[in-house]
Order: sequence, then C-alpha cells, then structure tokens
Amino acid sequence: MPDSNFLAAMMRAPQTRTALAVLAGLVVATCLGQRATGAPPTSSAESRTAAKQSRPFVPEKLLRPFRGKREDLRHRALDEAEQQHLSDAQLGPTLWQAIEPALKSPRVPESLLRAVRLYGRLADPESASRLLTMLDASDLRVVMAAVDILAERRPPASLVRLTMLRDHAAYNSSFAFRHAVVSAVARFQEPASVAFLVATVGSSDGQLKYEAVRHLVRLTGENFGGQVGEWKKWWESNRDAFRPPAAAATAATGVRRSAEPAMWDSSLPKFFGLPIYAKRVVFVIDKSKSMLSAADGISRLDTAEKELEAAIRQLPDDAWFEVIAYNDSEQRFSGKLVQATPSQKSGAVRFIYSLVAERTTDIYDTLADALQFDENIEAILFLSDGVPTSGTVVDPTAILNNVTKQNASLRISINTIGFDAQGAAGEFLQKLALDNFGIFQIIR
Repeated sequence: MPDSNFLAAMMRAPQTRTALAVLAGLVVATCLGQRATGAPPTSSAESRTAAKQSRPFVPEKLLRPFRGKREDLRHRALDEAEQQHLSDAQLGPTLWQAIEPALKSPRVPESLLRAVRLYGRLADPESASRLLTMLDASDLRVVMAAVDILAERRPPASLVRLTMLRDHAAYNSSFAFRHAVVSAVARFQEPASVAFLVATVGSSDGQLKYEAVRHLVRLTGENFGGQVGEWKKWWESNRDAFRPPAAAATAATGVRRSAEPAMWDSSLPKFFGLPIYAKRVVFVIDKSKSMLSAADGISRLDTAEKELEAAIRQLPDDAWFEVIAYNDSEQRFSGKLVQATPSQKSGAVRFIYSLVAERTTDIYDTLADALQFDENIEAILFLSDGVPTSGTVVDPTAILNNVTKQNASLRISINTIGFDAQGAAGEFLQKLALDNFGIFQIIR
C-alpha cells in the first residue's frame, strides 16, 4: 500500500491537479448534457427492448401458427400482436385471414376465440360487415363473441341482424345464447329494442325474463316488473312517441345493475332476501370449519340451513335445482338437476341438515365444477363466509379471472352471499357477482 506522505505529495503535484480538473470537467459536461436532454444514458437492455418494440408487423408471422396445430404457438403470436402491434393497420385484416377459414368449424380452439375478441378491439374499416358475417359461424361461441362486440360498437344495420337471431336454431336450446342476444339488443336505445324486449317478457320465463324486464326498466323509465300485460299495454300506447330517458344511455355503458323489477307475476322464492328468478338453479353452500362461528348460540351453518330450506320449499314445481355443499371437497344432494317436486324438496332438506362444518375452503374448484354441472343452468347462488384457503387456485384475483373467463360462454348469473364477509373477502365476492351477471348480498 502506498505511503500516506507519498499520496499527499502526488496530490500537490501540478500535473495531478490538472488531470483531476480535466476529469471533473468531463463529469460536469456529461451531467449537464443529460440534464439538458432530460434522460439518463440508455442501457443495453433498454436498447434491446426498444428495438424489439419497434419491429415491424409481419402478417405471415401471425398467420403461420393458425395454419398449424400448436395452440401454444398461436397464443404466442397473439401475445406479440397485442403487446406490439395493436396500432398497426394491417393487424385487423390479418386477423380476419385467420378467423374466416374457421367460421365453418363446429368447434374452434380457444386461440381463435381470442383472435375474434382481439379483432373486436381494432379499428378495421371492414369490421362491421365482417362481424355480421361471424353471426353465421358454426361454433356458437364465435357467434356470441360477435354478438357482444356488435353490442359494444352498435354499427348501422346490426340491430336488425341481432333481433333476427331469435330465429337461430340455438335460440330455443341454449340459455347462454338467448341471454347474449337479449343483452346485446338491450344496448341499443331504439324502439326496436323495446319491442324485442317486450316480446321476450311475454315469451320467456326464469332468469331470461328477469333480464329482459331489468333492461326494459332502464330503457323506458317504467317499472311493471314481470307483468306482461302491463308492458304490452304501455308499449301499444307509447311506441310512436317513444324516446329513451337520458339515464338509459349512461346505464348501458357499464353499470351492471339498474332498478330491480317492482313486482312479479308470481310469488318468488328468496334466499337470504335475494329473489330467485331462475328456473334452473344451483345452490352452492359453504360448510368449512369457519361456518361453526356462532352468534347467540346459532352458527352460520345453522342459519344457512334454515334459509336454504325455506328457499327450496318455495321453488315452483317447474323449477329444477341442485345443492352442492363444499369445504375442501364437494358433497352433492343429487349429482344432477332435479325437478322441484315435493319429494325432491324433502330429500334436499334432509341432505341440508346432515351437513357438518369442517376443514378448509376450496372456492375455485367448487365454482368451476358448478359452472359445468349442466349446460343450461341459469343461476348459481353461492354462499361463503371467507376467502379461499385451499384448492387448485387460491389467489382471489386468479379465481376471478378464471371463473369469469369460463363463464363468458355460459352467462350464468352468479349471485354471491357473504356471511360476515368484510374487507378482502367482501370485495372478492362482490366482484365475483358483478363480473358474472349477478348480485352480491352481505349477511351480518
């Protein structure tokens, strides 16, 4: 190590002081240059990222995977398109080249559905006619995706085509399809929308009738509930002078719920105060250990059992139902939807009072199974008193994303009931309902 006297002598040397002054000048100049430009020096990693983001869009790079069979490559190509080329004018026409050949396929891969949804986000000049072409697709999921996009964009002539979908072969057989069409038509603030919805109220029941009425309340400012005759009488007197109220346009752009129907044409069963409009319904009940929590000697499970018994006893004879109790596994009453006959109701009540609260809470797998339980389920009434603690997926955000994605082509109303669900638990259950055509109810 150099002697301290030697270092001191070096610092006093004229040539050393000159060299240091030059070095300091260079540092100051560099700093001033950076301050003038307002940006620090670009690192090699940043340079590589910028170069990657500035790569030109190559249509063939996106189309090639769609000619093959590898789903992972198709998703990777769509990832790149979304991340780097959304503003490229060639992206829309290129996606159409991938979509059009698949329109006659009875079952398209998930990547193709994703391509349709991505196409719906783009400003392609030909999008209106191409979206209308998608309404003739063989895969009903493609048709429903196009229906949703048309409802969002509302191009000229699309309302007529959407109302004509009531003649589609799937309209009578698929609840999800009927729900998609009714919801799309209701996005148009037009007399034809009101006429379509009034006709739907008169020709349907269950959850679909409720959805049509709810949209009519928003579009017209009137509230005749499920009274078909009153809606028809009002429309006959007002169709020529009809103008939607100003609030209707605002409500259609993103608010999930407007005023609830004021009355119905029959008595409705209720579960924790929530009216049950659906005729094909699944009750999903928490029986984890936390349901033993009690107030005044009555546990949460005791309360849930009594409420559930009352709801099932009130179901109309033409309703179909199932009960699924869950903790970290599932326990089912029947294993299938059963008609709400007196004997089936009594059997369900015996099942309910046999439940024992224990173990942890698997929300994701329970909901995923319930959604696939029957292709025409109209509503799920989901009760929980906490956040997920076990199962394939535990993170609440991931559960929300996965369930909502799975339900996109099913359109089941997931109504959530939160037992003392506060903070994160309440927020989770509320968003689960809001994103899945449902209502959230908190029980204290």
